[in-house]
Amino acid sequence: MFNKILLPIDLSETKLAAEALKIAIDECRKNNAELHVLMVVPGFRLSPVGTYLPEGTMKKMHEQVSADLHKFIEKNIPKDIKSFSDLISGEPAEEIIEAAEKLGVGLVVIPSHSRTIGQILLGSTANKVVAHAHCPVMVVKTKTKKD
Repeated sequence: MFNKILLPIDLSETKLAAEALKIAIDECRKNNAELHVLMVVPGFRLSPVGTYLPEGTMKKMHEQVSADLHKFIEKNIPKDIKSFSDLISGEPAEEIIEAAEKLGVGLVVIPSHSRTIGQILLGSTANKVVAHAHCPVMVVKTKTKKD
């Protein structure tokens, strides 16, 4: 049913990424699909913050995050799963939606936190992806102590 699956992750949330990865791997095996792991680093180039960063900071950060992403994939994705990774800079929801469309994925498996009041008012990345993606989106929520 799905020949390509997109898994957007945030490596600062490795527990949540690992939970979503388990589900994505299971879906890949069920569908003989390839896995595309995406990490979006918020973009600072055009913002006022970017003007205060020393020259080369964004490049160094991108290189470090890319190395961390490759380590995560090597450690956590079994060899029988055909996988690809990409690291891009920008607004996470927009970049995830664009990547899903550009890659022609059949499913997005996206981790999500329990909702906070800010997410209710402004919308979370997962909510935006669910609302605007061209394909089905599976949201993997963290387990709370009440669960």
